[in-house]
Amino acid sequence: MNNYDYPFPPPESMYWAHSSWSYDEAVAKFEAQPESAKKSGLNPLKSKHPSAVVERGRQQAQANAQSQASAANPITGAQNTQAGSSQATASGTSASQSSASRAQQATAQAGNTPLQTQGVIYAPFVSEDIVDMAFAENIGRFTNKKPLYPVIVKDDNDKTNFERLRRLKLKELKDDTEVLPNIIKSYKGSITETKKNLGEQKFNQALKNSQRFLTHYDVLNQLSVISNSATPSELSKLSPESSKLYILGHGLAGSRGFFSDENGITGALTVEQVVEQLVSGGIDKQFIDFRTLACYSADTTEPKSFAEKDLHKAEKPKYLWKYKLIGKKKIDEQPLGQYLCDALHKHGFQQPIVTGYHGAGVMFSDKHHSRRLNKQSPSSKDVRASDVKTRFIKTPK
Repeated sequence: MNNYDYPFPPPESMYWAHSSWSYDEAVAKFEAQPESAKKSGLNPLKSKHPSAVVERGRQQAQANAQSQASAANPITGAQNTQAGSSQATASGTSASQSSASRAQQATAQAGNTPLQTQGVIYAPFVSEDIVDMAFAENIGRFTNKKPLYPVIVKDDNDKTNFERLRRLKLKELKDDTEVLPNIIKSYKGSITETKKNLGEQKFNQALKNSQRFLTHYDVLNQLSVISNSATPSELSKLSPESSKLYILGHGLAGSRGFFSDENGITGALTVEQVVEQLVSGGIDKQFIDFRTLACYSADTTEPKSFAEKDLHKAEKPKYLWKYKLIGKKKIDEQPLGQYLCDALHKHGFQQPIVTGYHGAGVMFSDKHHSRRLNKQSPSSKDVRASDVKTRFIKTPK
């Protein structure tokens, strides 16, 4: 096999300078795998990584030749769920944290054991941006040596499309990791000469970029992607008490749905359509913890700053003026998180809490999830997403 066909960087990549394996050892380990695993592109260096696969996943990976890059099964996690410091709100109304006082749901019937993960990502559609979002959501977890969140997609067709886009992105990242090694090779392999010609600052930046691309490659390569088409479905295995579901998609301030592109043009799904997907996909209507990663999911209008008064103003709903004249209130616009929560209630969910985030998401945050403002001044800094979140409950009548 040509070394560019292996599911790990080529021998000249700087990856091997930081790996506990040599390139030759990696090749030998790959070739020693069952034929089905080789055809699926399973990376032997990742198959036993604590954040990549559990025992059931290893068994499925051996049996399923369509799995590739990572085991086709969820990741085991052991993190303790925290309610966080922000209060649950619905148009400024606090929600009681009922989930904190309820005992964890009993194990389901045999053959339908809940996924033993705290965080799971759901992709209601698939696009290049959605693939980027899925692995970007896990970069901070990888950096902090936490189990990666698995991704559930709607059906087998979406999984096939996701895997196709993943292969293209892995190739792109692999090419990116080879830029600096190729430059060094052009100076006869001398790092000293490379630094002298590039300048130390440019060399160090190129080295930093290579290391970042290697991290992105590893995260995307290890990411577990699961079709919800199986019986029982993956969504039906989520524990209403201990799981949290992150919904992927772009958003806009005051939008009523999710988009596959940041301009809000393509791949549009209303919150109603997303909830219908979840319901038809088998999720328990006792499920509580929903989170939307979309930009401005806690905002009716884009906030002027991350100051508390500006955030409170940004999340307030807008009312139709003609109803104000007769002393009634009818909402014209509100945050995406509130629209999603209302749609969940409409479809029979008992006590959903939807977490939305102010500002635009910073897709590739290395250590933790960050948010920023589109028009923020150069002196403004990104903020930690958990510091600018709002929890929504049902809109009071």
